[in-house]
Amino acid sequence: SSGNSSGGNSSAAGSASVGGAGGGSAPGGCVGVNSKFCDDFEAQVAGMPPKGEFSVDAKAGAVLVDTTKAFSGTKALHITTPKPGATSFVKFTKQFPMNDFHGRAMFFLTRIPTAEIHWDLLDALSQNGQHWEIGGMYGKFIFVVDPPDHALTSNTFPTGKWFCLQWQFKYGGTNADNTFLAKMDNQVLQKGMFTGTDADGAKWAAGTWQNLNIGWTNYGNSDVDIEEWIDDLAIGDAPIPCPAGP
Repeated sequence: SSGNSSGGNSSAAGSASVGGAGGGSAPGGCVGVNSKFCDDFEAQVAGMPPKGEFSVDAKAGAVLVDTTKAFSGTKALHITTPKPGATSFVKFTKQFPMNDFHGRAMFFLTRIPTAEIHWDLLDALSQNGQHWEIGGMYGKFIFVVDPPDHALTSNTFPTGKWFCLQWQFKYGGTNADNTFLAKMDNQVLQKGMFTGTDADGAKWAAGTWQNLNIGWTNYGNSDVDIEEWIDDLAIGDAPIPCPAGP
């Protein structure tokens, strides 16, 4: 287990580089991952909230490390959010600021809301108040820039299985185009890649990124209890490959 790492390469850096440009697969966990932060949760204490270079924003007991459904190793982050739902986020700030923000994580959700609400797995906030989000609605993925809350629906949101989500949120600079990228299991999601104008003809405003919230939040009342696992979470300023299978 490589456990927590921050402030540069992961504790497993020095292994051969893998994947290149965010493609291919790395070994499970954090082995060989070049990132500002990586945790496979193997060094965490089961039954307790996770600890590291982040904070937990959730009700007591909503975000715990457990051994029931790890993607790699024996442990993963377990989030439980009974209906009507609540914010249960792990919050990162120490790894920022970043203009070119990359991440990847393994997710497993048992079910998703069927109510007419939007929910998010992750939300990054820029220093000028722009939110870029990846989540779901109507059983599909949704990509959001807020403001002005321009959303895109795409591929069916998977439940009952692990999937790898990779993202790139890039602030291009003053008067320059910004880049959005979202991939699932090494495949670009529908409407999930653009620089400048998106598939609906809109440009997404951005700025230097100042944080990441990852986990679960819903906007409106969920009609189902949410149960989610996250494993092999890494963030940094360069592409991070999906981990290989366990």
